[in-house]
Amino acid sequence: MITANNLIVTDGGTLDASVLGQGTAGNVVINISETARFEGITPDGDPSGAAVTVAANAQGGEVT
Repeated sequence: MITANNLIVTDGGTLDASVLGQGTAGNVVINISETARFEGITPDGDPSGAAVTVAANAQGGEVT
């Protein structure tokens, strides 16, 4: 959980909860009272963002 007045994620940065085997991914919870910005990309072109990543036999969490 991230709680802040402002959040800036740049240059392809991510807030990620993931599971690569079996199981359940965690949640990404973002509580921002003013401004949240996700901007920019990595040199490979991946954008900044928040995500839950799972393998084929896993359950995803939530991004809220």
